Amino acid sequence: MSDKTSIGDAFRKIFEDLVLVTLEDFQRVCSRMVYKTIFEAESTGERKYVGGELVFECVDDKNFTCSYALYFQDSAGNFFKESAKTGNLKLSTLATDFREEIIANKILKFEIPAPDDEARAQYEFEESNRK
Repeated sequence: MSDKTSIGDAFRKIFEDLVLVTLEDFQRVCSRMVYKTIFEAESTGERKYVGGELVFECVDDKNFTCSYALYFQDSAGNFFKESAKTGNLKLSTLATDFREEIIANKILKFEIPAPDDEARAQYEFEESNRK
């Protein structure tokens, strides 16, 4: 499975390197990383992705965190969870609308849908080019 420390570091780098990130920016950049985790978990054929959520949480007036939880089920009906969470990230890196929404709501949750065929094809293409 994925290295949770690496994923947390990647989330942190995304927000430190980009200025005024929108929710759409975040979804575009991180979807590959999250989908890679899903594809790797499903690669043995023993687990199937059944759902997940992306969470933004306001820590204080300057910081927020981002986390995700992915849920899988095996053929015996057992559930498994893959998750990662960043350390504190600066609210000042977010676009105004996104920042204000996190501050006002304290916690924002978004469903992570199953990857579509296009995402799977992109993942397979990238993996084949690594070999």
